[in-house]
Amino acid sequence: MISRMATYTCHRCVFGRLLRSAFQLRFQSSVGPKFLADGLLRRAQQLSNEHSGLEKQLADSYDKKLATRAGRLASVSQSLKEYQDAIAACSQSLFISS
Repeated sequence: MISRMATYTCHRCVFGRLLRSAFQLRFQSSVGPKFLADGLLRRAQQLSNEHSGLEKQLADSYDKKLATRAGRLASVSQSLKEYQDAIAACSQSLFISS
């Protein structure tokens, strides 16, 4: 006789296990997680470095063109920093939980 009783697993538990295993595979398979394409990360890092250089130049003397460029690059620099902080937090929480 076939039992009609099936084991129930909460969808949050299943989803959480899948996420943890996916993150662990990403961390084990490469230097870092690959949420974004390498080219995109490289370009964002270049723009962030340019923003830092412009900020240093603007600290010495003000130039309207440099200020405009720095203002446009500020959002890229901030987004990259937030992304890197989020990746660091994810890696810490995964290693603590495992």
